[in-house]
Amino acid sequence: MSNRHRRSHAQRNQPQNRRHRNAPPTRPLVPASLIPIDLCDPGLIQSSYAGFSRAAQPFGAPLLPATEPPTTPAALAVDALVHLTEGWRFLSAALASMLGNAPAQAIHFAYYGELRAAISLLSSHGMRVSNRDNSYLERGGTSKVPSWRTMRTHEVVWKLWEAWAKTPSAEGLLLGQLKILPSVTIGDLKASVGRIAANTTLNRWALDLAMGNEHTARNQASYETPTARVPLQSMQVSDFEFVRDLWALAEPTGFGLRFEQELVRYLVDAELNDDEVAVDDAARATWRQRLVKDLERVTGTPRTLLTAFFDEGTLPSPIFQLAFASDLKPANMIARAFFLLRLATLMPNSALANHPKTPARDWLKDWLAHAGLFDPDSGTRPEEKWMDFEHLSQLEGPPTPLPFQLHSTSTRSMDTHLLSRADALLAWSTSL
Repeated sequence: MSNRHRRSHAQRNQPQNRRHRNAPPTRPLVPASLIPIDLCDPGLIQSSYAGFSRAAQPFGAPLLPATEPPTTPAALAVDALVHLTEGWRFLSAALASMLGNAPAQAIHFAYYGELRAAISLLSSHGMRVSNRDNSYLERGGTSKVPSWRTMRTHEVVWKLWEAWAKTPSAEGLLLGQLKILPSVTIGDLKASVGRIAANTTLNRWALDLAMGNEHTARNQASYETPTARVPLQSMQVSDFEFVRDLWALAEPTGFGLRFEQELVRYLVDAELNDDEVAVDDAARATWRQRLVKDLERVTGTPRTLLTAFFDEGTLPSPIFQLAFASDLKPANMIARAFFLLRLATLMPNSALANHPKTPARDWLKDWLAHAGLFDPDSGTRPEEKWMDFEHLSQLEGPPTPLPFQLHSTSTRSMDTHLLSRADALLAWSTSL
């Protein structure tokens, strides 16, 4: 008799465990996915932006009264926005650490940048992560207790992210809201480029949040004392070049950032270098022409514009190789933090764009002023702040020794400071 038809002696003597062979199977104690089946639509949280109000004070008024429960749609909307700002702050600290030759601190801050980005995205989708008192909003906006209520923050974030990355909402966010041209989203290439897969990409970018080797590496960076027993290492020019090259992805395009354009170029280039797709130059050219033709048909974008975009003379950014690799060095983790924060910016930005009169705009401007990134009395708009940063990706590599030479002149010192201010991206990547 097979194992599945055997019953133990205890089971045979427990009538309550018996059921008719045609009866429906009992529901498992643990759901197939941690994402609740009655989870609210993200639009419920986004619409809260229309109802925000602020106290009449000149600067820094909050978006919620102190009496607002933490489990309302408005509270989750604000949580998403604040976690986002904190995430960009952590990334700024990670870049400053890397430019100061403090790799362990860079890993620590990059990890928390990723964590904040993930919590922001989960909040935007109705899931509240809060120190073993986790909850979610059901379709009507009522707070409910999930099976993961008492899970620890670091553990529950990865588990929820892993489950959320498989949902249509996750795919719609990554593939539907990131544009590479005014009329072309990343999702428009999905049918032609096999490497465009939301679940795989989202989990790869968030792998540092998994409770495995990545968690161990972060703990070692945060709490151990390796320099007591191993030699100090000089900063390499490649560390500076990484930070410099990262800033090329921050350039605004008028409909997004250069990040999404470079992501697509990287994925297309990887596809073209797959022997099963394009075995020689002629096959590569044919594949590229077919891609352009399909995009022209699907999006109506002129072929000349598409051909120019996919010009094979343009090399993909080296940052993506670092982000998709499984290494746990500072550059890999910082790249992944940048990518997750870029993704997390999409939800608040969409809410700001859809509710142009929301007080959340003024709150975020106040936050930028609070962070030293915007002067409300200057007469300039926040997005114009990019002009202070646009030269960074063109900086030449400094002389050695590093990091000493990064501050050897006032100009280099100012550029080094600007290179670390990743939080400035909120000025031109949100609808202010």
